[in-house]
Amino acid sequence: MRYLIFLLVALSVSNRSYADVIDKANVDETKHITDLQNCRPSTYEQTREIAGQKFSLSWEVKGAEDNHCRLQIKNSTEGNLDCLVPLDKLAAVLSEDSDISLIDYCQTTESSSGAKFQDTNGVEYDCDTKLNVQMVSVEECSRCPHRELVEDKKIKFGKKQLTYCVLQQCPSGYKKSSDGLCKVDKVVREEQTPMKQYFIDNKSDKLIVFFAGWGCDEHQFANLKDRNYDVLVLYDYNGLGLDFDFSKYREVEVIGYSAGVFVASIIADRIPNLKHKIALNGNPYLFDEKKGLSSAIVNTFKQITMDNYLDFRREYMVDSDEEFELYNQLQSERSLESCQSELQKLQEFYKRYLGEINPVFDKAIISEHDKIFNFKAQQDFYGDKLYVLPETKHHVFFKFKSFEDILKYN
Repeated sequence: MRYLIFLLVALSVSNRSYADVIDKANVDETKHITDLQNCRPSTYEQTREIAGQKFSLSWEVKGAEDNHCRLQIKNSTEGNLDCLVPLDKLAAVLSEDSDISLIDYCQTTESSSGAKFQDTNGVEYDCDTKLNVQMVSVEECSRCPHRELVEDKKIKFGKKQLTYCVLQQCPSGYKKSSDGLCKVDKVVREEQTPMKQYFIDNKSDKLIVFFAGWGCDEHQFANLKDRNYDVLVLYDYNGLGLDFDFSKYREVEVIGYSAGVFVASIIADRIPNLKHKIALNGNPYLFDEKKGLSSAIVNTFKQITMDNYLDFRREYMVDSDEEFELYNQLQSERSLESCQSELQKLQEFYKRYLGEINPVFDKAIISEHDKIFNFKAQQDFYGDKLYVLPETKHHVFFKFKSFEDILKYN
C-alpha cells in the first residue's frame, strides 16, 4: 500500500515491510485498514526499537470532514503530519497498485505541544476537538489557528461571562448556529432521503442555491437566466438530504422562497463559503400561526384538487391575467399527490427540527399583495431587513430576469 511505503520513509526503516513493523508492534492490521477504508475515528500507537533506534508512532483517524478523511500522524523522530484525503481517493491511496501516495495529501504541522489548550478548570483539549469548549481564555484559544473565541452575553457563571473556543469551520456532521457555535447537525444525521435538485452550470466559481417553495419544480423558474452564477435549484421536500459538491465555489448565495425559507433555515448553515441568506415571501417559522402559515391557509392547501387548482393560482399566486397566462405556461410538472405528501412531510419536519431553525437572514423580500404569508407579520419579524415588492402576489418571478436580480433587489 502506498501509505505504508510512506511510513517506511517517515520512520527511516525502508529496509523493512510495513506489515512486518505492524506485526512486531502487535497492531491489528485488519482493523487498522478497515477503519481507514471507512474513515472511522480511531487511534493506533506503536513504540518499537528497529535497527537499534527507538521510535514511537501514532495514527489517528479523525473522521470525515467535508468529503475528506482527516488523518493525523505523529512520529517521535520526524515530526507530525496532518493529512486530508478526499474520500473518493481513499481507496486508491490504500491500494498497493496505485500511484497515489498518502504524502500527496499531507503537510507537516508543529509539535503537538502547541496544538492543545486548557479551559479555566485546567481540562486539556486538542485543537481538533469537535466540540466547542466553554470558559477558555483568549490566550489559550489563540493557540489554535482554526479556532476563535466567542462570548455568550446571556449566560454567566457567577460574575464570569461564558466564552466558547469555537471552530471557525465546522467539521462534517456539525453546523454553525446563529450564535456562532458548532453544533451537531441533527438534520444531516437523521435525513437520508434527498431533496430533488436541478443544476444550471454557467462555468462560474460563484453559486446561487435556491430553495424553492411547496409544490415547485425547476420549470416554474425557467424564465430566469443567470450568467455570473451557477444555480442549484432544490425542491420537493419529501426528503431533506443534500448531496452536492460545494468545494469549487469561492462564494455561495442562498435564496429561500416560501416554504423554502424554513428549509434554508435548517440546512443553509452547513454550506461552505456562504455569503448571504435571503428570504423571499416566507418565514423560517413556517407553521407558526402568527409568523408563518395560518391554519386557514394550510387547510386551503390541503383542499386543492384538479378541479380548483387554477382558481387557487389566480387568487393566491399572481397579480394579473398576463402573469396568470405565463404562470400556466411555466407550471410545475409534479403530481398533486406528490405535493400533498410534501406538505405532510414539511409539517413533520417542522415539529422535529423546530430547535434547529436559524431565523437569521440577511435580507427579506415580501410581496405587497401576498395572501399566503401575512404582510404585517413579516414586517414585524424582519424589521429593517425587509424590502417590499409592490403590486405582486406570492409568485414573484415575473418581476425578475435572473436569480442574481433577486440578490440585488432593494
